[in-house]
Amino acid sequence: MTCAFVPAVGQRRHFPRVIPQHRQHRFPGRSQVMDIPRQYTLLLTYAMRAANRMDMEMLAERCGSATETAGALMDLALFDCEIADSFANERGTWLREDERELLTQWCETPLRLYEVVSARPGVDLTVRSLSGSEPEEVVLRDRTLSRSVRRLDLMLARLLEDGSGRHLFCDRSR
Repeated sequence: MTCAFVPAVGQRRHFPRVIPQHRQHRFPGRSQVMDIPRQYTLLLTYAMRAANRMDMEMLAERCGSATETAGALMDLALFDCEIADSFANERGTWLREDERELLTQWCETPLRLYEVVSARPGVDLTVRSLSGSEPEEVVLRDRTLSRSVRRLDLMLARLLEDGSGRHLFCDRSR
């Protein structure tokens, strides 16, 4: 057993919690329930700071304030306005080594054009990359998105790896 500083659910103070050695995993094998969304949430929180507000307002002005554009707007702000890079430079020491590697991988992931190959509403959808040298199919387990797309729909997206597969983290309703 080793001691790690991991807050228990609902705990406000950061008291040490004992985690058995066999349960402490390096990326990609560790539990994805808390760690990856937490890292993405840290990025979102950092993006909403006052220092980034001008970039966010400029993007919102150009994209419109429609709810449909919120995910794309956040993706552009995080990765194309280099907010994620700034986060890595300023707060990277807060992250474990594997989380820093994952963040670097996310920053290098390009936007790609995907075509919906199939969709099972309420379950998942399969998309095929239309950019790059080889068409690549990816299954997205996104219940909300699977209800709103049809076969042959196109989407411009940045699918981020989390150790268990690729996901659209901007869609917070899944």
